[in-house]
Amino acid sequence: MPMWAKIYKLYSNENDEFYIGSTKKLAHIRLREHIKDAERSQSKKAKWIIQNKCVVNISIIDYVEYETINTLYERETYWIHKLNPTLNTIRNPLGVSRNSKTVCEVCSKVMNKSSLYRHKKVCLFLAREDEGQTIA
Repeated sequence: MPMWAKIYKLYSNENDEFYIGSTKKLAHIRLREHIKDAERSQSKKAKWIIQNKCVVNISIIDYVEYETINTLYERETYWIHKLNPTLNTIRNPLGVSRNSKTVCEVCSKVMNKSSLYRHKKVCLFLAREDEGQTIA
């Protein structure tokens, strides 16, 4: 049975930095979780949230119907690739060492091997979309 989720953007009107994520929860609940999680983390996103806590906003950029979590992650990766957010780090779905570098055969971007599988699927999707092909 298909489920629904959202792709969202965390942003501040104070600067150009932003984050793209996905959630099955209500957007305002996910925002509260990000703020709470930021207090325990040292990531770039966490530091940004703490500095901008009073002005961090969340907006939905896409609704996704999915049957497996990989479908949701693929759509999230599509938006990450398309919008090039400043605060994202790509998930490591294949368990490959984050220090291993490789080159995408589609766009020639140098990246971590852990990100290549999802990145390449998005590159192929965007290339077909640019050529006007219908994607099933």
